[in-house]
Parts: sequence; structure tokens; C-alpha cells
Amino acid sequence: MKLTRTLPALLAAAALVAGCGGGDEEESSSSEPTDVQAGAETNETFSEEGFDITFEYPEEFEVLEDVQFSRSAGVEAGATTGVGLDGTNLLAVQRFDLNMEVSDQNFATVKSEADRVFSQAAGEQVTGEEIEVAGLPALEYAVTVDEAEDIQTRAVAVFDGNTEYLLNCQSGADQRELILAACDLALETYESQ
Repeated sequence: MKLTRTLPALLAAAALVAGCGGGDEEESSSSEPTDVQAGAETNETFSEEGFDITFEYPEEFEVLEDVQFSRSAGVEAGATTGVGLDGTNLLAVQRFDLNMEVSDQNFATVKSEADRVFSQAAGEQVTGEEIEVAGLPALEYAVTVDEAEDIQTRAVAVFDGNTEYLLNCQSGADQRELILAACDLALETYESQ
């Protein structure tokens, strides 16, 4: 699956790429929200080769083979995959192997650089929210990638020592509620292995 539009951003030591999908995939037509809850028997578990993380996602999502970005900035991802409904409504996951360990001492610098580059790429001032995911430092960005098609992305960069995992929760208007709930589920159940 090729993601055809991207919002590239460069972090101090790694690339954050928030993709915007399209292509030949058929759009899911259901706008009925699904009840998404942690620990539900129907949830699937993300556990893919090249990723030392796991998280839960809704059973109606499929592992998306051959997720590619048409452009990227900075460091190439060590691994890329995704789960979702189609090329627009998905949770893309990337792993970046960093040249330095992200710590409390340098996190402000990492955030400042990420804010600057995300703002440049978005064409407007964007400020990441400092959050924790499974006790790890993380930055969260919300950006409208394509106003005409109402495609939005919620990008969360989770730092685990010298590894960054980027979770890009991207949605069109028709599946936004489901994708945001799935993103919350992934972050709530995220575990480092």
C-alpha cells in the first residue's frame, strides 16, 4: 500500500513522518462507530517483526502490507507497517533507530526541533503536547493534512532510549471517530518488549 501524500518532519535525531493516504484502496463506507475498549476479547494485538512493541487494535482492522511513504525527511525508518481499514484510515507505525538516547536532559531540545519542523511542514504554528506512553516520554501532534479531503493525522512519537516509535493515526471524516478511538486504544495498551 502506498501512502501518496505526506507531511514530513525532522526530529533532532530522527524523522517523524505523518502520512496521508490514498491510492487504489476502496474506502470503507461504514460510518457506524465501533465500541473500542482495551482488553476486549475481539481486539487484535500488534506484534510485528522489527518492532519491539505491542498494542491492541480493533479486530476489523487488517495488517496493511507494504506501507510506503512517497517522501520522507531525514533518517529512513528502520521498519514501517500499519493496521487499518484502508490507505486513508489507518494506524501507521514506524521505528527509527536514533544516534543518541532521548532523555530528560535533552527532551526540551528534541521537542523544540520537532515543533519547528512540524510547523514548517504544516504551514502554520504547530506545538506538540508532551505526554507519556507506557511511562515513556512522547510528543503528540494533531494536523489537518488535506483540508479539501478533510484528512487529519494524530502523530505520536514515543521515545525509548535510542529508539523512536512513531504512531501515525490518520483518518478521513467518515472514519475519524473509529480511528481516534483505535489510536487511544493503541496508546493505552502500548507496551515495550
